[in-house]
Amino acid sequence: MRALFLCLLLVAAPSPGVADTLRFTLDGHRRSALVTVPETLISPAPLILVLHGVLETGPRIAANTRHRFDALARRNGFIAAYPSALHRVWNVGEGPGAASLVTDRDDLAFLDAVIAAIGTLAEIDRTRIFVAGFSQGGILGLSYACKRPGRLAGVAVVGMTLPEMLRDDCTEAPAFPVLMMHGTDDPVVPFEGGRIISGWGAEMTLLSHDASLAFFTSRAGCAGIGATATFDAERDGTSVTRTDWAGCDVPVRGYRITGGGHKWPSGGPDLPFIGRATQEVDGAGEIWAFFSTLE
Repeated sequence: MRALFLCLLLVAAPSPGVADTLRFTLDGHRRSALVTVPETLISPAPLILVLHGVLETGPRIAANTRHRFDALARRNGFIAAYPSALHRVWNVGEGPGAASLVTDRDDLAFLDAVIAAIGTLAEIDRTRIFVAGFSQGGILGLSYACKRPGRLAGVAVVGMTLPEMLRDDCTEAPAFPVLMMHGTDDPVVPFEGGRIISGWGAEMTLLSHDASLAFFTSRAGCAGIGATATFDAERDGTSVTRTDWAGCDVPVRGYRITGGGHKWPSGGPDLPFIGRATQEVDGAGEIWAFFSTLE
């Protein structure tokens, strides 16, 4: 792996209990991450990297998740971080979209650098580093888990499925805990999979939500479906079915959001043309509930 030159510029180092911006230079690019370090931490502390979608930023995904990860971090003693992509687009490290990026960047190395920088501010439990990614951030989370095996204790993917281009990497990597949430009426990332735009003149092929879960349950050696639960208390045009698989080497959990669009559960983006946001479950709360049980 090529040498990384990391110059930390702690212009705004996170204050205890406050979301603030960590800034540094990596390979000549100014990069940043919004970080919440609670006043009281479990030592060493778990860390959740929350990755935004395309054309968004770290502060935007914090807002789209309604700052629920921050509230959960303060209540449960973990660190929440929201890295920002260069020019608001992640380099997922593979495929024609990544090759067509005008400004070259290594976002897997960027996540390494974010973790290292946060480690200078607080003691991180290296066995409890997690990623929660929305849309393109979900692809980067899966890419990091599969191409940096053993670095993450679990991955949550919202509004995205497994890209075909990552299948080989994820097959070679050891199985890891996975949670996937997806709306059946998502107009941006089809629930049934298929080809989507991944850059200027580029496309990628996605597995369906169900096929993605089948891939991860197979990798985890699951014996079959275990517990299921349905949430349909709100009059919001959606319902949610949560499925856990049984007999797995590592946990796998799926959420089918019937009627849901390309939005964070109980959150944003607050755009009218990308469908409904279910109010049946709180996305951040469900993800932390999953991560908190992992050892």
